Amino acid sequence: MKNGDGCDDQCEIEPGYECYNGNSENADTCYEICGDGLDFFEWPCDDGNVINWDGCDRLCNIENGWTCTGGTNTSPDVCDEIPGDCW
Repeated sequence: MKNGDGCDDQCEIEPGYECYNGNSENADTCYEICGDGLDFFEWPCDDGNVINWDGCDRLCNIENGWTCTGGTNTSPDVCDEIPGDCW
């Protein structure tokens, strides 16, 4: 494993990831956590919660009528309603 894929070069789980199903013969499979406010770009958005109707839904998808930007591996996305979009 390499740094940035969920499991670092010391075989420790990296912040923002969950890893499963590894054993002595097979490596874990790592997934970015949805809703933790850390955006590694596996999801369209991550605003730090799993609440619908705030721009980024519970499955980390951008909701209609919103735009989400600014998320990084240390900060959440910020979502704003698109002016004049009547969803």
